[in-house]
Amino acid sequence: MKPYFYETHLHTSPVSRCAAADVRASLEYYKKLGYAGVFITNHFIDGNINCDGSEPYEKRIEFYF
Repeated sequence: MKPYFYETHLHTSPVSRCAAADVRASLEYYKKLGYAGVFITNHFIDGNINCDGSEPYEKRIEFYF
């Protein structure tokens, strides 16, 4: 039986402040390493999200998605 490897906690730029790579670069990296998939777990509004907290809630949601 073939093993499957998954990254289960991946943050991406520009949404999460702690991330350096965007979604495409991250996916290419994990694919190159042989991973079967990833779970993107970016920070949300009250976490380490990389947007202006003074923006209206709707704008922050739009940025997140």
